Amino acid sequence: MLYKLATKSDPYHLHKTLGLSCLLSFCLHYGVYWPLYGSLRAAWPVIIMHFALSVTALQFEVPANRITKWPTMIWEEYRLHAVVFSSRALVVALLDGPARIVGISCVHIAADEVTRKWGKPGNTTVRGDHDRPKSRRVRLMTLAYAFYQYLALASHLVGTNSMDLAYNAFIAVQVSAFCMTLHRKGLITHYTHASVYLVCIGISAAFIVQSLPYWQTCLALLFGYLRMQKVDKYPLWLLYWALCTILSGYLR
Repeated sequence: MLYKLATKSDPYHLHKTLGLSCLLSFCLHYGVYWPLYGSLRAAWPVIIMHFALSVTALQFEVPANRITKWPTMIWEEYRLHAVVFSSRALVVALLDGPARIVGISCVHIAADEVTRKWGKPGNTTVRGDHDRPKSRRVRLMTLAYAFYQYLALASHLVGTNSMDLAYNAFIAVQVSAFCMTLHRKGLITHYTHASVYLVCIGISAAFIVQSLPYWQTCLALLFGYLRMQKVDKYPLWLLYWALCTILSGYLR
């Protein structure tokens, strides 16, 4: 397995070392700290380590566009989205209040620019081709992916345990990318990738539900549904933040 993961593009094994360290980090924070302390106990060195993992992936050669026959092979849009959304963790950990909202908006504008330049209309990196007929199982999976993304965004907009919630976003992005690499190397199947990804977003979503008041979680799911109805995301999620900020004073 280690032989198959070796590549000349990472001669000093920096990316692999960071990758192994990040996997151990997930085991420690979710498997030990969360059950013991009720929190992930994330800190700046850990946040920076995970962000560095996404950045060091830029050294590898990847296809410019998604390959239809190999939808789980990392391509340029996916890789750049991973870097951009990893940077959202830095914004959430560093900023608060309106400054955080501006920072998150800048992150999403950057992601939109990546999609404009490298993406394909009607496709998203996680949910694929929106117009392509899908089986019931795949529809349910992509629906779960979508609502997880909305929960993650909501937690970043209004969550108060900012360091933990910033860290919490890494597990879905980075474990998925690792499984894509394992699949490309023939070490796992795409079914394994999908299963592991579902487990990871389930763990991450559970931490979000624990972290947010129940009414904020329900409101996030409602706003996620509105987003799926093609409501513009910027005013929509700005309204979510404003409502949560106003209502928090009355619902304590």
